[in-house]
Amino acid sequence: MRKIWTGIVCIALIVAIYVGAGRWMVERANRTVELTMDYDEALALCRENGYPFELFLEKAKETGISSFALRETTVGRMAEEGNLHVFTGREIMDFERVAGIKNPILRRLIAEGRILPGHTYILPESKAVYEHLRALLAVRLKGERVLFHESGGLGVIELTRGLDDVLALNLGMPRGAMKLLRRAGLGVIPRFMNYEGLTPSGIAYFLDSAGDLGPLTVTIFDGDQVLGYRDHIGDVARELSERGISFGRIEFAKQKGDIALARALRMNVIRVHSITKGEMERISEDTAIERFVRAARERNMRVLYIRPFLKREGSENLIHKNLDYLSRLRSALVAAGFRPGVARPMGTYSPGVRTFLVLGAGILAGGLLLLERLGCTTYVKPVFEVVLLALGLLSYGLLGGAGRFTLARQAFALGAAVVFPGLAIIRVLNPGPAGAGYNMSAGEGSGLVGRALVLWLEATGVSVAGGLLLAGTLSSTAFMLQVDQFTGVKVMHVLPLLLALLVYWRHWGSPGGIGIGLSSAIRRLGDEPVRVRHLVALAVIGILGLIYIGRTGNAFGIPVSGAEEYMRTWLERVMIARPRTKEFLIGHPSMILAAIMVLKRDRRYLLLFALLGAIGQISMVNTFSHLHTPLAVTLLRTFNGLVLGAMIGVVLGFAYLVYLAPGAGKGRTEAGVEMMDKGKDEK
Repeated sequence: MRKIWTGIVCIALIVAIYVGAGRWMVERANRTVELTMDYDEALALCRENGYPFELFLEKAKETGISSFALRETTVGRMAEEGNLHVFTGREIMDFERVAGIKNPILRRLIAEGRILPGHTYILPESKAVYEHLRALLAVRLKGERVLFHESGGLGVIELTRGLDDVLALNLGMPRGAMKLLRRAGLGVIPRFMNYEGLTPSGIAYFLDSAGDLGPLTVTIFDGDQVLGYRDHIGDVARELSERGISFGRIEFAKQKGDIALARALRMNVIRVHSITKGEMERISEDTAIERFVRAARERNMRVLYIRPFLKREGSENLIHKNLDYLSRLRSALVAAGFRPGVARPMGTYSPGVRTFLVLGAGILAGGLLLLERLGCTTYVKPVFEVVLLALGLLSYGLLGGAGRFTLARQAFALGAAVVFPGLAIIRVLNPGPAGAGYNMSAGEGSGLVGRALVLWLEATGVSVAGGLLLAGTLSSTAFMLQVDQFTGVKVMHVLPLLLALLVYWRHWGSPGGIGIGLSSAIRRLGDEPVRVRHLVALAVIGILGLIYIGRTGNAFGIPVSGAEEYMRTWLERVMIARPRTKEFLIGHPSMILAAIMVLKRDRRYLLLFALLGAIGQISMVNTFSHLHTPLAVTLLRTFNGLVLGAMIGVVLGFAYLVYLAPGAGKGRTEAGVEMMDKGKDEK
């Protein structure tokens, strides 16, 4: 059955390449990056440095800024700007006793005994502000008791809320700021806040009032919740869709309801990258530029949320510093192949159920090949293998029919992430059919290293095939936008290592040769007395295991050292797509050494280097699981890792043959004697 399963894998691989080509075309078409700046921080920069804000807007536009991100105004902010005054009822009564109140409306309310200590009173400075607040609060506080007191063109608004709640009350986009930005020819990215008591009419009101002054293309929500969380996600999605507004989803800033909103919007999502205020105080301009470009190039970020540098170094001009920073960022993005402009959502991409079934069949066939290589199908009739394949596809279809198609794809992708690194490891370690065609003992030097490289490349080809099948299985807009994600990262980093141990025990567990069973190896291990070195080795393995697991996944449990960070930055500048450290520095060289040891039949260090080599194969497949990374970057990163890893592996391979391989010392001694004899003859 091996040929049949191999054929199915090959067919699925062709389909995966076709799917990858479609994904590449979607990614390639989405190359516009929007540079947006935080309005409040830009305004603070200009005020602190005595620079005209309108002139700054003009200069910022020239450097590539397309829009400004604008937060909602609040009652407190309007009070700070002098548009209104806010008092509690107790404060009004105290002021009346000390100096007397001149406002005729308040005097009337005091005289009538209608000022309540626990209520809050808003006194607008003009009729225009009063009329604006009257219309707005009728929607914003719908269902609450709000009293409007009017007299002679003046007005007082009475709220039952406490002072702090009233000051924090969001009131929509500041119209003066929006008009200023529109006059400057700049776009606006509104940052709406979610609030209790939100209603469908309130959603429409705030969106319409923001859109009155010009079209909106994307919104980035303020706070730790998206607008509409929890009960009005569907209403927000409908209102945004009707107005053609995309949801700007901020990377690394989890907002409650963001996944639900993205699904309700049918992936009308634009990924946003920002650098926090705290980081801006420590980061350099060069580092910030590299980070933004990396985010656009490697993670499909299409809105870059920029904060200005507010910390002065010496006597430098902060305005010029920031404008230069913006100009350099724009140039770096253009050099990387991007177009500054108004961001648009990524095109919809989903290959279809039949395509996914073919890919699933390829993964299942790979699993059957793995079971066969492990000897698990020796006493099983071929018909049972066919039944296993059919049951796997049936489960795929049933999960899809039950509305759990994403779960089915995630499960099959995890299967590919375990199966194909396992097959790659067997390709190197198995001296039987997997190693057929190789002279296991003849040859030394460059010939042996060359054969080991071929063996490693064959194993690598298996892993890359698995990576393509995995990527094809997950290929869709939801995964490309990281709304859905590959699951089982920890599992995929551990199970192939256990498979490597199993394969080693089966084929290299006997000191005298090949063929010891797993049960025999376990019994022999159990008969061994526990020694101090065993405990030390166990402790070292445990620590290394924690580091290994801690460095997997999306959130690192183990921090990256400064030296490694420097190396990463340097490699990125030189190679564009930085190869993964555990591939080129550990995994690939170790697997090449393991292949040399297999060909030399040297089992002394084979287990160590086989396990380290397996890490490289696992990491390669894992790289393909990052669907938010463009496929071209994934392929380039993998290629760069292979090239660097091969170079290091060849050097280490020759060093092993000269210094550590069986008979290496003897070979050096005989070579030395031969050279001495030759020297004597010449004399």
